[in-house]
Amino acid sequence: DCDAGPEAYQQVVEQHAVLDLVHLGFGVDGHTASLFPGSPALHTPPGQLVARNVDPSGTNPHPRLTFTFEALARGRLRLVTASGAEKHDAFSRLRAGEDLPAGRLPAEQTLWLVDPAVVGDG
Repeated sequence: DCDAGPEAYQQVVEQHAVLDLVHLGFGVDGHTASLFPGSPALHTPPGQLVARNVDPSGTNPHPRLTFTFEALARGRLRLVTASGAEKHDAFSRLRAGEDLPAGRLPAEQTLWLVDPAVVGDG
């Protein structure tokens, strides 16, 4: 419940030192886990595992709760799925080294599943 805030969700996540799998998507703006470019949840204090967040661009208009990068780093494996030609530009920018939220995921044990349309091969 976004209106109630992230505290209850935070307590649940705190009980799990390690998560076996975190499955994420990849947005057309390079966001993942509702961590949007320019959003407040990109800069959470240490120990905060869940944050209330909004998309500053307004493209995704609903407020939401999201894991922070610290919570995502608890995953033994992070699986990111990117599909659709509309993601090509963001994926190219990510590969070129642009600072996009999805690129801030810990590289160790992060697996990307990318369809050919995202890469530009179809």
